Amino acid sequence: MKNKKLIFLTSVLALSIFATAGLTFADSLDEQSNLNQPVRYGWNNGGYACTLTENDLTTIKGKISNINTTNPPFSIDITTDDNKIVNVHLGRIVFMDNFKELNLAKDMEIEIKGFYRTFNINNQETTVFKPISIKAKNKEIKLRDENNRPVWAGRKGAGRGFKKVGK
Repeated sequence: MKNKKLIFLTSVLALSIFATAGLTFADSLDEQSNLNQPVRYGWNNGGYACTLTENDLTTIKGKISNINTTNPPFSIDITTDDNKIVNVHLGRIVFMDNFKELNLAKDMEIEIKGFYRTFNINNQETTVFKPISIKAKNKEIKLRDENNRPVWAGRKGAGRGFKKVGK
Protein backbone atom coordinates (compact mmCIF):
# COMPACT_ATOMS: atom_id res chain seq x y z
CA MET A 1 0.00 0.00 0.00
CA LYS A 2 2.85 2.32 0.83
CA ASN A 3 4.43 1.73 -2.61
CA LYS A 4 1.17 2.59 -4.40
CA LYS A 5 0.97 5.93 -2.58
CA LEU A 6 4.61 6.66 -3.41
CA ILE A 7 4.05 5.83 -7.10
CA PHE A 8 0.91 7.98 -7.16
CA LEU A 9 2.63 10.98 -5.55
CA THR A 10 5.64 10.62 -7.85
CA SER A 11 3.35 10.55 -10.89
CA VAL A 12 1.49 13.67 -9.76
CA LEU A 13 4.78 15.47 -9.13
CA ALA A 14 6.14 14.48 -12.57
CA LEU A 15 2.97 15.67 -14.32
CA SER A 16 3.16 18.98 -12.45
CA ILE A 17 6.76 19.48 -13.55
CA PHE A 18 5.91 18.71 -17.20
CA ALA A 19 2.91 21.08 -17.13
CA THR A 20 5.00 23.88 -15.64
CA ALA A 21 7.75 23.34 -18.22
CA GLY A 22 5.16 23.40 -21.02
CA LEU A 23 3.68 26.69 -19.83
CA THR A 24 7.14 28.21 -19.49
CA PHE A 25 8.04 27.12 -23.02
CA ALA A 26 4.78 28.56 -24.39
CA ASP A 27 5.60 31.92 -22.80
CA SER A 28 9.04 31.88 -24.40
CA LEU A 29 7.40 31.44 -27.83
CA ASP A 30 5.51 34.69 -27.26
CA GLU A 31 8.80 36.40 -26.42
CA GLN A 32 10.32 35.13 -29.68
CA SER A 33 7.51 36.71 -31.69
CA ASN A 34 8.29 40.01 -29.97
CA LEU A 35 11.74 39.82 -31.56
CA ASN A 36 10.12 40.59 -34.95
CA GLN A 37 10.24 36.93 -35.89
CA PRO A 38 6.59 35.91 -35.91
CA VAL A 39 5.96 32.25 -36.57
CA ARG A 40 3.88 31.74 -39.75
CA TYR A 41 1.77 34.83 -39.22
CA GLY A 42 -1.08 35.23 -41.64
CA TRP A 43 -2.00 31.56 -41.78
CA ASN A 44 -4.67 32.04 -39.14
CA ASN A 45 -6.18 35.02 -40.94
CA GLY A 46 -8.37 33.06 -43.33
CA GLY A 47 -6.03 32.48 -46.26
CA TYR A 48 -4.92 36.05 -46.91
CA ALA A 49 -3.34 35.14 -50.24
CA CYS A 50 -6.59 33.64 -51.57
CA THR A 51 -8.42 36.94 -51.15
CA LEU A 52 -6.19 38.80 -53.60
CA THR A 53 -7.84 40.95 -56.29
CA GLU A 54 -6.41 43.02 -59.15
CA ASN A 55 -7.02 46.15 -57.05
CA ASP A 56 -4.65 44.79 -54.39
CA LEU A 57 -1.70 44.56 -56.79
CA THR A 58 0.87 47.31 -56.81
CA THR A 59 4.35 47.83 -58.22
CA ILE A 60 7.09 49.47 -56.22
CA LYS A 61 10.34 50.75 -57.70
CA GLY A 62 13.42 51.93 -55.90
CA LYS A 63 16.83 51.03 -54.57
CA ILE A 64 17.68 48.23 -52.18
CA SER A 65 18.67 49.73 -48.83
CA ASN A 66 18.95 46.50 -46.81
CA ILE A 67 19.05 42.75 -47.52
CA ASN A 68 18.26 40.08 -44.93
CA THR A 69 18.69 36.55 -46.24
CA THR A 70 20.20 35.26 -42.99
CA ASN A 71 17.48 35.36 -40.32
CA PRO A 72 13.75 34.73 -40.77
CA PRO A 73 11.65 36.48 -41.82
CA PHE A 74 13.82 36.92 -44.94
CA SER A 75 13.32 40.37 -46.42
CA ILE A 76 14.71 43.31 -48.34
CA ASP A 77 14.10 47.00 -47.71
CA ILE A 78 13.41 49.16 -50.74
CA THR A 79 13.78 52.94 -50.63
CA THR A 80 11.39 54.42 -53.18
CA ASP A 81 11.93 57.66 -55.14
CA ASP A 82 9.89 59.55 -52.52
CA ASN A 83 12.17 58.18 -49.74
CA LYS A 84 9.57 55.77 -48.39
CA ILE A 85 11.05 52.51 -47.03
CA VAL A 86 9.09 49.37 -47.92
CA ASN A 87 9.92 46.09 -46.20
CA VAL A 88 9.42 43.22 -48.66
CA HIS A 89 9.00 39.74 -47.15
CA LEU A 90 10.64 37.15 -49.38
CA GLY A 91 9.77 33.80 -47.82
CA ARG A 92 11.76 30.72 -48.74
CA ILE A 93 12.56 31.98 -52.24
CA VAL A 94 16.00 32.98 -50.91
CA PHE A 95 17.03 29.32 -51.11
CA MET A 96 16.13 28.90 -54.79
CA ASP A 97 18.71 29.16 -57.57
CA ASN A 98 16.75 31.64 -59.69
CA PHE A 99 16.64 34.07 -56.75
CA LYS A 100 20.37 33.71 -56.18
CA GLU A 101 21.00 34.48 -59.87
CA LEU A 102 19.59 37.99 -59.35
CA ASN A 103 22.67 38.80 -57.24
CA LEU A 104 20.81 41.47 -55.31
CA ALA A 105 23.02 44.12 -53.74
CA LYS A 106 22.61 47.30 -51.75
CA ASP A 107 21.77 50.38 -53.88
CA MET A 108 20.65 48.19 -56.81
CA GLU A 109 17.60 49.42 -58.75
CA ILE A 110 14.70 47.00 -58.36
CA GLU A 111 11.04 46.67 -59.35
CA ILE A 112 8.67 44.48 -57.36
CA LYS A 113 5.06 43.61 -58.11
CA GLY A 114 3.06 42.44 -55.11
CA PHE A 115 0.48 43.29 -52.48
CA TYR A 116 0.24 44.67 -48.94
CA ARG A 117 -1.31 42.73 -46.09
CA THR A 118 -1.83 43.83 -42.49
CA PHE A 119 -1.63 41.35 -39.63
CA ASN A 120 -2.27 41.66 -35.93
CA ILE A 121 0.87 40.39 -34.22
CA ASN A 122 0.90 40.62 -30.42
CA ASN A 123 -1.95 43.16 -30.54
CA GLN A 124 0.01 45.40 -32.90
CA GLU A 125 -0.94 46.09 -36.52
CA THR A 126 1.93 45.14 -38.84
CA THR A 127 1.81 45.75 -42.60
CA VAL A 128 4.03 43.71 -44.91
CA PHE A 129 4.57 43.69 -48.67
CA LYS A 130 4.30 40.23 -50.25
CA PRO A 131 6.03 40.07 -53.66
CA ILE A 132 4.65 38.25 -56.69
CA SER A 133 7.60 39.03 -58.96
CA ILE A 134 11.00 40.72 -58.66
CA LYS A 135 12.76 42.42 -61.55
CA ALA A 136 16.41 43.52 -61.33
CA LYS A 137 19.15 43.91 -63.95
CA ASN A 138 16.81 42.87 -66.81
CA LYS A 139 16.01 39.58 -65.03
CA GLU A 140 12.63 38.77 -63.58
CA ILE A 141 11.68 35.94 -61.25
CA LYS A 142 8.22 34.86 -60.17
CA LEU A 143 7.62 34.21 -56.49
CA ARG A 144 3.97 33.19 -56.84
CA ASP A 145 2.03 31.35 -59.52
CA GLU A 146 -1.22 32.44 -61.21
CA ASN A 147 -3.18 31.17 -58.17
CA ASN A 148 -0.97 33.24 -55.83
CA ARG A 149 0.67 30.09 -54.45
CA PRO A 150 4.34 30.58 -53.49
CA VAL A 151 6.63 28.80 -55.96
CA TRP A 152 8.66 27.32 -53.10
CA ALA A 153 5.54 25.66 -51.65
CA GLY A 154 5.67 22.84 -54.19
CA ARG A 155 2.82 21.52 -56.25
CA LYS A 156 -0.50 21.11 -54.55
CA GLY A 157 -1.95 17.63 -54.50
CA ALA A 158 -4.04 15.30 -52.37
CA GLY A 159 -4.10 17.81 -49.53
CA ARG A 160 -0.46 17.17 -48.67
CA GLY A 161 1.05 20.11 -50.56
CA PHE A 162 2.99 18.01 -53.06
CA LYS A 163 2.40 16.05 -56.23
CA LYS A 164 4.67 13.97 -58.40
CA VAL A 165 5.76 15.81 -61.52
CA GLY A 166 4.02 14.52 -64.65
CA LYS A 167 1.06 12.97 -62.84
